[in-house]
Amino acid sequence: MLLIILTFIFYLRSFDAPLIMTNGGPGTAGTLVPGLQMYRAIRDDLDLGYGSAIGTVLFVVMIALTFINFAVRARIARNDQKRGGQA
Repeated sequence: MLLIILTFIFYLRSFDAPLIMTNGGPGTAGTLVPGLQMYRAIRDDLDLGYGSAIGTVLFVVMIALTFINFAVRARIARNDQKRGGQA
């Protein structure tokens, strides 16, 4: 569960690699991640409202995933303490 959450957070944060390597892919297929879509909306389309909305949604999703991450880690730590600290 923790690996899935961290992988999803990394996916949401990835911006520079798709921009440098493929400039978002051929058309909009493949590597158009949310960060790159936000960048394109603001820079290319000059749609500041849409770009800000994407940024706000990303922020809320990242905060939610961070809290889920903390809850999972705390649960794992409690279970380890109940078993005597052995893995």
